Amino acid sequence: MARQTLDVKLKHQLLFISLVLLVIPWSGWQYLKVFDQTLRQTQAKTMRDQAALIAERLAAEPDLFFAPFSEASFSQEAIPQSILYAYSLPSKPIIDGYNEDWKNFTLPEPSIFNNVKIQVGKHRNQFYFFINVEDRQLDYFNPSSTTYQQHDHLRLTLKNPNTKDQNVYYLQASAPGQFVASFKDNQDRPRQQNSIRGVFRENVSGYQLEFQLEEKWILDGLMLEVINGSSADQTHHWLSPVLLKFISSSSAVEKFLNKFHDGSFQLSVLNQERWLIGSLTLLNNRTKGTNIQQTPWVIEWIYRLVLESEKLPIRNNDFYRSRLDYPELQESLLTGSALYWYHSKQKNDLDHSTLASVAAPITIGHDLLGFVLLEKSTDHLITLASTAFNRLFSVTLGAFLIVIICLLAYASWLSMRITRLNHAANTVVNDKGNIDVADYPWPDTTQFDEIGALSRNYRSLLLKVQDYNQYLRTLSNKLSHELRTPIAIVRSSLDNINAVSDPQQQQQYCQRAQQGVDRLSNILSAMSTAHRIEETVLNAKHTDFEKVDLKKILSQLQMAYNDIYKSHSIVFEDKSNSSTHARIVQDLFIQMLDKLIENAVDFSPENDNIIIRLRGAKQHCWIEVENNGSLLPDSMQTKLFDSMISLRNKSGSTHHSHLGLGLYIVRLIIELHKGEVNAQNKKDDCGVIFTITLPL
Repeated sequence: MARQTLDVKLKHQLLFISLVLLVIPWSGWQYLKVFDQTLRQTQAKTMRDQAALIAERLAAEPDLFFAPFSEASFSQEAIPQSILYAYSLPSKPIIDGYNEDWKNFTLPEPSIFNNVKIQVGKHRNQFYFFINVEDRQLDYFNPSSTTYQQHDHLRLTLKNPNTKDQNVYYLQASAPGQFVASFKDNQDRPRQQNSIRGVFRENVSGYQLEFQLEEKWILDGLMLEVINGSSADQTHHWLSPVLLKFISSSSAVEKFLNKFHDGSFQLSVLNQERWLIGSLTLLNNRTKGTNIQQTPWVIEWIYRLVLESEKLPIRNNDFYRSRLDYPELQESLLTGSALYWYHSKQKNDLDHSTLASVAAPITIGHDLLGFVLLEKSTDHLITLASTAFNRLFSVTLGAFLIVIICLLAYASWLSMRITRLNHAANTVVNDKGNIDVADYPWPDTTQFDEIGALSRNYRSLLLKVQDYNQYLRTLSNKLSHELRTPIAIVRSSLDNINAVSDPQQQQQYCQRAQQGVDRLSNILSAMSTAHRIEETVLNAKHTDFEKVDLKKILSQLQMAYNDIYKSHSIVFEDKSNSSTHARIVQDLFIQMLDKLIENAVDFSPENDNIIIRLRGAKQHCWIEVENNGSLLPDSMQTKLFDSMISLRNKSGSTHHSHLGLGLYIVRLIIELHKGEVNAQNKKDDCGVIFTITLPL
């Protein structure tokens, strides 16, 4: 089964590698998390200290928790009492008898007393009431009537702030529309109270009325009765007398709180029943004289997503709050102060911001007066931290994009060079398998980077392959040429032996045939030797190397060569200045040197000197074989050590067959010893020097 590979181009690989740059925003994220946590801890400590300070100052002003509302002094006894919360209204409602504007305020559900629903709001020093009464049979007030018992109306028992008298005021209407409250004077005559005005409207379930009172009218509370006038003989109440006490934000408390409020948090004061009696809302601290640069909403959204991912309870910060029952209030009674974290969500917000809520009890001795509730959003922390996050994000994004573009451009350039090299490698070999590198415009050979080196080495490799292919193509011709002459000699000699009868002539032809056979034997012996050397090189790890003194071996060989070659003088020169001990295979080394000396003897004139010179250094040694024979052609200096390359004159005096394998064997043996061999003409052009480089 064929192995499937993933084809990923170089530019894609570099793109994947560039993703390592994401470690920069990741480390920045970790830093920002620690930074954000530190800011939150600092904010929490500051809020605790601030809440404790405000609670201590409020404890010194206990009157704020009982004014302006005090115990009612109504003469009736055992009257049920109820507390209503007057919500602070952002604007004054229109007194028209309809509750559309009340719906726009999005107040909580009204208080319900039997068939009566009551909503109370406060704007500045005015209290506004909207009362809905379920009454299927509506009886209007008859102006000519002398009694107030036989029609539907409301009775308010109030203390007149001007006269300090307690009076009963009747809210009644003879028709839908405006009304003015009435009361009876000391002579039991009806009078109008122009300070209490409102509007009366019918609805599908009964009637509704809307009116307003100044705060000073209800300082001691308000007793309310709802009368159903359908019964002629007795008074029937939709709502029996109930004493209503009102709690609302106190202007005195809020004025006191202004001393501690800087607009960066929401400050609330609760009484001991946890009713809200004073509150200062949060201002937008981002626009309150800050010089901090505004953060783009995208960066802030990412910042919130990254740093505010923890699971926290949701607190809906409604504008209208009355009685609060947060867990930090109860916990503060045990610990002195309590801090809770929430996700705060406004009704018109699309995202959550983190909210810190600190509660501190207000006490005098062991008596609890109320609570201080200090709430602060982390938006200002986001403004501080996201500024650093904004810079980090911008720098990282810019650096990431620049690196990506540079890497893609660099990858495209590398891909183009590699593609060009690949195209050259594919086109340099034609359909017939021939290689022509010399005249081909090879790419990137002048570049000095790795691809340039690869291109040059690839071209050098192809040149060697080209030469080797050329050698293989001409090998048959060379062998045919070398074998043709001795075979022809043997054949002609045998034919002549059969053609003549003279024993002397037959002896001469037999000698010639023997020379041809010897020549064939020499050819086969040379080829066998070359093959053996090649196998030795391939199995070099199994060859026995030993460390010997080259100086000693060369001096001994010099004396042996002088005995063998009487027509020449072999001279040994020691030019080494250090140790010349090298690890060699002695048999192969001597065989290699025999080939060089034999080659030097063949090409140098008789009675000439052949010099063997030894030079040494710390890591290498050089062996030179110098003769004064014929010069090497320039084109052959690099090919001289190839197989079956020979410069001998075939018509020379030698009777031996030369296949050009001697110097080839020299090269194989030198490569086995991790060395190099080269040949060059002498500087005075009077001979040739073969130089062998061996490691020590």
